[in-house]
Amino acid sequence: MRILITGASGFIGKACLPAFVNAGYQVRACSRHQVDQPHVEYVNIPAISGDTDWSTALQDIDVVIHLAGIAHAPKTERHLYHDVNVKGTCKLLLDAIEAKVQHFIFVSSIAVHGRTHTALVDEHTQFQPENAYAQSKLDAELAIQNISADHQISWTILRPPMVYGMHAPGNFDRLIKLVKTGIPLPLYGARSLRSYISVDNLVSCLLTITKSDKARNNCFVVSDDNDISTAELIMRIAELMGKPPRLWWFPETGLKWAGLVTGYIEEIKKLFDPFQINCSKLKNELGWIPVISLKNGLQQAIITRNSNLKESS
Repeated sequence: MRILITGASGFIGKACLPAFVNAGYQVRACSRHQVDQPHVEYVNIPAISGDTDWSTALQDIDVVIHLAGIAHAPKTERHLYHDVNVKGTCKLLLDAIEAKVQHFIFVSSIAVHGRTHTALVDEHTQFQPENAYAQSKLDAELAIQNISADHQISWTILRPPMVYGMHAPGNFDRLIKLVKTGIPLPLYGARSLRSYISVDNLVSCLLTITKSDKARNNCFVVSDDNDISTAELIMRIAELMGKPPRLWWFPETGLKWAGLVTGYIEEIKKLFDPFQINCSKLKNELGWIPVISLKNGLQQAIITRNSNLKESS
């Protein structure tokens, strides 16, 4: 089977390449930046929009795993999220249909369901996109289903939460840097449980989806299936880094008010509010189980990261 992985130079893409090669797939990677992975063919795609020509990248491809898009960019203008994450995805899908690709796998985001839920979140939870990024992911999901309905191509939509690992960007990277500074953090009261996923578990899930007919024309939410609070996450990161956690209590309402004033309310809510994922559908229908525990995933991410930093210094 020949697979095209977009966004191959990104955090998740780099983890996918060796895993799919080792699983026996013929892998073609496309991204803005060169990737050097043994047994992987590379095609440069300098920019993604509604005008991108994917024909060369899609030649003789059976399955597309679409990872590329704009994320972790709070200052990005709203229309750019739409141009890249929606129009760019639609153009890739249309070109894939033209190239007779069989299966289109889109990695969306759990953010389409909002950022706070007291009940477990699953595939049937109401959509509540609360920012331009989440809205663009939802719009892309709906467009994929609408376009595919009139053509001979199957689709799968996967909605992960925050993905962590050695080279993870976004909030995980920020937490590591904050713990490393030793600055006291006012997050002792951030005790609500939240779901995360190791990049190894996400890649394993994508491998499972490519092998299963039951995954086709289906949506799934996914996580490590082992939830943890922000306070405990910080304590575990600190322990693995050999640092004291330096957590102290400050009223949650005070921090959220500060977030409103400074424009960081979304980030504050992600630290304090509950958000747990129920990935029973994925496990029951596809037989997927996490390949690494949260404890071992964090250990692998932090210890390997620290070792690499020491070697490079």
